[in-house]
Amino acid sequence: MLLENLSREQLIEHIDDLQSQVDNLTEAMAFDDIPQLQMAFGLSTLEAKLLNLLSDGRTRNRDQILGALYYDKMRTPPDPKTVEVYAHRVRQKTARFGIQITTTYGAGYTLSDPRGCISEARAGKQITDVSGILVPLKTRTKNAIYGENQKLMMDFLHERADLIGQASFTSREAKEVTKINRNMWDLLDQLTNCGAIKVLIRPTKGGYQNTNWHVQLL
Repeated sequence: MLLENLSREQLIEHIDDLQSQVDNLTEAMAFDDIPQLQMAFGLSTLEAKLLNLLSDGRTRNRDQILGALYYDKMRTPPDPKTVEVYAHRVRQKTARFGIQITTTYGAGYTLSDPRGCISEARAGKQITDVSGILVPLKTRTKNAIYGENQKLMMDFLHERADLIGQASFTSREAKEVTKINRNMWDLLDQLTNCGAIKVLIRPTKGGYQNTNWHVQLL
């Protein structure tokens, strides 16, 4: 893009776009507390990032959330409905702690945490639910340190998942999208063993490239 060929209005729009990218990157870099939030509330990485992003009480729209969560993939951004999926999951997992995420039509998503559970979790403390029950920290096995193939597969599953965190796909589809050239059974077994997913339906062996897997993200 040659800036000297742009009109004043185009320059202003370009500057606004650059500022939006800077804001997204700034918010994305503020994800230092993700492991603590994952352990306290049993969240996936992207779910914890969403909780962390909204924890300051500011209302954010879909574009702002997508920009912060996927700042490094905005050349091929995910479906905007992805935000609804993650907001739904975070609501389900944090409601017992009195945390609420409200959706305001035309404005975005706002979080309230009247009991201060998120601050407690950031400090590495065990937190109680609204009934006063102490909730143990949730940890994964040492195998949860994903390699590159596992990361690619988890990204694929998150993009395919529905509102309850379930994804249906064939081995062929997964390989075409992720470019992973290895046995899909072994890969999904690894993700199962480290507590990232639960396989609900496996394809029958023999011609399984074109029959569906059905998995639940945990």
